Amino acid sequence: MAVDKKTLKFQMMMSPSEAEELDDWMFKNRMRSRAEAIRRLCQLGLIFNRRLPEMNVEIRSRTREMIQLQNKFGEIRRDPEKFNELFSLLMKHYQDSLQFQLFVSSYLSSLVIETSVLSSNKDVDEMIALSKEIRTHLDNVKDDKEKWMDAIERFLRIMAESAGRRIAVKEEDSSD
Repeated sequence: MAVDKKTLKFQMMMSPSEAEELDDWMFKNRMRSRAEAIRRLCQLGLIFNRRLPEMNVEIRSRTREMIQLQNKFGEIRRDPEKFNELFSLLMKHYQDSLQFQLFVSSYLSSLVIETSVLSSNKDVDEMIALSKEIRTHLDNVKDDKEKWMDAIERFLRIMAESAGRRIAVKEEDSSD
C-alpha cells in the first residue's frame, strides 16, 4: 500500500478543557505530539463514521420488528384466536434477536480491535494499514464462526503487542 505524504496543514482553535483532554489522551497513549494525537483521533472518528450506518440500519430494522411484535400482543388481548399467529411471530423474532445479538457482538468486537490499534503509540501509518488489514480479514471470515473466533484471538494478540502488553487466552480442556 502506498503511503500518502503528509503535506496538508491545519490550524485549529481549542478550548483549554479540550486541549487538556487531548493532552491526557495523548499522554495515556504515549503519543509524541498533539498533531499525532489529533491525527489518530481523526482516524478513529473516520472509522466509526464509516461503520455506524450499517449498525443504524440493523438497529432501526430490529426496532420496527419489536414495535410490530408489541402491536401483535395488543391484537391477542382483543382476539385470543390469534395466539398461534403470535407464537409463530415470537419464535421468528426470538431467532432474529439472537442473530442480531451475534451481529452486534461481532461488529463491536471488530470495531474495538480495529480502533484499538490506532490508539497505540506505534507509527500511525503502520497502525492505519494494520487496522485496514484487520477490517478486511474480519469481513472475509464473518460468516464462519470458527475462523471468526480465531481471527478475533489473533487480532487481540496483535493489539496487545502493539500496546506493549501480553494477554493470556484461556485454552479449552481437550482431555475429553
